[in-house]
Amino acid sequence: RGAWVRIIDGANHIEGCITEMGLMHVALKYLDGHKVIYPNNLFVTRPVIILTA
Repeated sequence: RGAWVRIIDGANHIEGCITEMGLMHVALKYLDGHKVIYPNNLFVTRPVIILTA
């Protein structure tokens, strides 16, 4: 938790700080404070770049 990551999804990506890891999802918080829930089935099949630890 707390790692800043970038998830690559084709030509797009999402980037945020991991705030929660659950059985079904990973929660990311953007710099602007918005929270995104990313399903684990996508998280484990997409390239993930760890930007900080």
